[in-house]
Amino acid sequence: MSTSGADNPSLVSAGVSSAGAAGAGVSAGAGGQSLFPFSSHSLAQLAVGSSVVIATLLSLPDGIALIPGATSIISWTLRVIGNWVIGAVLWFVGFSALVQLLRLVSRGVIAGPSGLKLSRFDRLIAWSDIQAISLEPNDFFTRIFSLKVPARKLTIFFRFTARNKLLANLLFPNFIPSFFFTKETFDALVRVIFERSQILPISGAGLPVDLDHDYAVFAYRPEQLPTVRNTFSWLKKQRIIVTLVVAISLIVFLGRKAAVNYSYNSALKAYRQGRLEKARQDYRLSVRFDPTFAAGWNGLAQTEFHLAEIQLTDFERARKYWVRALWCKPDYVEPRFGLARLAFYQRKFADASDNIEHAAGIDPQNSLAILEHAEFAVRYGRPAIGLREARLLVSEAPDRSRPSGEYAFIAHCLIAQAKLDMKDIAGAAAELAVYKDDPADYRHGENVTYMFIVKSRLLNAQKKFAEAEKLALAAVRLQPRNEEALVQAAASAVACGHKEAAARHLNAARALGVRDPWIEIVDARASVAQGQIQDAIAKYGEALAVPDDNQDAIALATIYSELSTLPLSPAGDGDAAAALHVQRLLAEAHRRALSKNPIVFQYFK
Repeated sequence: MSTSGADNPSLVSAGVSSAGAAGAGVSAGAGGQSLFPFSSHSLAQLAVGSSVVIATLLSLPDGIALIPGATSIISWTLRVIGNWVIGAVLWFVGFSALVQLLRLVSRGVIAGPSGLKLSRFDRLIAWSDIQAISLEPNDFFTRIFSLKVPARKLTIFFRFTARNKLLANLLFPNFIPSFFFTKETFDALVRVIFERSQILPISGAGLPVDLDHDYAVFAYRPEQLPTVRNTFSWLKKQRIIVTLVVAISLIVFLGRKAAVNYSYNSALKAYRQGRLEKARQDYRLSVRFDPTFAAGWNGLAQTEFHLAEIQLTDFERARKYWVRALWCKPDYVEPRFGLARLAFYQRKFADASDNIEHAAGIDPQNSLAILEHAEFAVRYGRPAIGLREARLLVSEAPDRSRPSGEYAFIAHCLIAQAKLDMKDIAGAAAELAVYKDDPADYRHGENVTYMFIVKSRLLNAQKKFAEAEKLALAAVRLQPRNEEALVQAAASAVACGHKEAAARHLNAARALGVRDPWIEIVDARASVAQGQIQDAIAKYGEALAVPDDNQDAIALATIYSELSTLPLSPAGDGDAAAALHVQRLLAEAHRRALSKNPIVFQYFK
């Protein structure tokens, strides 16, 4: 037998008395088996120490990522500390629950007459298969986890029967760290393993009476010296490789996490400031670092959507990126709402409804779900329902000046639009009275374009046609490819008698390819203003020809109302066929309007 130690103490027998074993918390079982249980207290200490390390590591990339959004060093420090505390608590709770569960399942190390089991369900290692044992202090774990009891590492080298020549010349290590046990239990386990494996003789050289934390020993069977030498050579190489792999993986993981979050937060800041090109660049960088980063794809889609509104890109890119975000994270609700908004722009109400209901089913309490339900109802021609939903959202965010109130901003605009549809002009005016007409006053993502559109409609209803046209043109300047803004600009131009401007806006709206009945309704009004009644009837017919999926109840009721009150009727000219055609159009408009909203004609009395 050969031994080596950190010092040269007087060595005694490795036997463990029953009293000593009992004092160490070792349980004796049937058949001469002894259980060396894992310590709940020691595992809790490990959870505390590891939570500090993990929280610190995770805080490094978080600290870098928070730089773009920080307003001061104090706010940045407080957020980093907050993230550190959250990370430490979550890790401690999760890790503690896991190791305590494993403790209950595995119980501990079992030593019996025939061999050793490192847990209840581990394979048995026969005592005769153990060829070498090492015990050494583990200063690295002691320091990194701030352990109160210094850590030690017990390594058992055993022979594994294998046909492979390379494996046959190696011993396989099993590591038993001391921080799973109390000191007394671990010391007793060390003594039992040395005694029963007979690596050290019972008489003569043995273990010291007191196994100090700094004590180190390596013992092996002399005939295994070549195998031990090969094993340690292999372990040295393995340690270098594993260290490099872990270090590189840690650097890559934390570095990529920092890069992804930094670029994402930079993009988010630029997006909120209206610097869309910069936002698009940084969002693209974030998804380039992590192609599965759903929030990055969603942000990129939102940016492309707004760039499309000002004619710098097309809506198809936004659609593609939202679909990509859903592919990365199927339960992500924001891309669903983005696709719904895109469907609103294209007046594809069935698609909008499907996406809204899908997202609301995942997160029914999401404020955006309430907002989109309200918007769908208003756009579909159900103002009473939209009014109720929008008021629900406003009641949750009553302070209109709050930066977080961009959803409430849209909700107030929807309330005003719903009241206009219900012919409550005074109520709509009161709803929008607090909002100014200068886009520079809105810096928190508010949809100023939509507010201008609704205000323009309100001014038209108040017979302030010049002011209405001015606001509609301001909306077009903000979003030249917004079909709704173009139609409203045309409606205001018709009211002002600017037929060339109206025709120009309507042609621009048609060029966008959206099937919108309001384009033909406004064009019909222009024809009526010029006394071209037959053209107006034809335009109302074209408005009715728009498919049901693109129609809304208010548009259909408007067609019915305006068509039935034309200043000249074809029947008055003695044209019975034309009169019959008008009656058919009226019947169709009436039927389809009621199918979408049974009470819609209450608003046209």
